[in-house]
Amino acid sequence: MFLSCNRSKELKSLERDLESINNKLLKLNELKQNNDYKQDAKMFFNIKEIEKLKLKSEYVKENNLWYKLNQEQKQFIINKYIDEIEIESNNNNISILNILFNKNEIENIGYMFRNDCFDVIINLNDKDIILSYVKNEKETKAYIESLRNFYNINETIIESESFDINEFNDGIIQIIPQEKKNKFDKNKFAILQIEV
Repeated sequence: MFLSCNRSKELKSLERDLESINNKLLKLNELKQNNDYKQDAKMFFNIKEIEKLKLKSEYVKENNLWYKLNQEQKQFIINKYIDEIEIESNNNNISILNILFNKNEIENIGYMFRNDCFDVIINLNDKDIILSYVKNEKETKAYIESLRNFYNINETIIESESFDINEFNDGIIQIIPQEKKNKFDKNKFAILQIEV
């Protein structure tokens, strides 16, 4: 009788442990699904941005988009990011002497970028390029492989000190800073180009 009672308690204890483990597994699966969703959403964003970048330059030139904005729309965009501009005008020559950016708006963008909420688009030498937050080698490889489902991607890993944007004239679409494996490693970029 005493032995039977101990086994019954032990069985109930094991059942509680099993239920607890099953609950933890469910939570882990939910976290994985959320992470997968975040990666899918980011991938969708980047694919859409690449499509836009391929068309954007010609579209802007052909349609003169800035000039189609009315004065209030232009002023709204400028006021959102710039607090003050100091301009000098001499015989039809206009010089910008100083720009004070809206610190809060710039910090918000920086915070979201550092927390991997989104990639940013930068304009270098009249080329729009996606700049990503730091990724490790595994994340970079997985990301590139997922892009290869849609594009012929050429990947170049280069030390940041050696990087010259002018050497990548054709098809550069994204720069991904690489996470250092140790403190002695040099800073590197993964440069992605669409092969034509």
